[in-house]
Amino acid sequence: HKFILYFARVIEVDKEVAQRAWNYCNDSCRLDLCIRFEPEVTAAAAIYMAACDKKIVLPMNPRPWWEVFVGEGRAEDLST
Repeated sequence: HKFILYFARVIEVDKEVAQRAWNYCNDSCRLDLCIRFEPEVTAAAAIYMAACDKKIVLPMNPRPWWEVFVGEGRAEDLST
């Protein structure tokens, strides 16, 4: 969960998005995501889903926001 707080602060999303991402992360504990993906990927996916719910566009320039946190070529992991 510390990754959610850090990522949300860096990309400057509001508290509602961060709270919803936190909720998604809590819900993910009931699935096998924690053994399939690194915590950074799960946190980034939770923030992405929360931003989509709120219709918030996250930064894509000069490169996608998630690449800063989880590395290049991980977009598929976020959408899985």
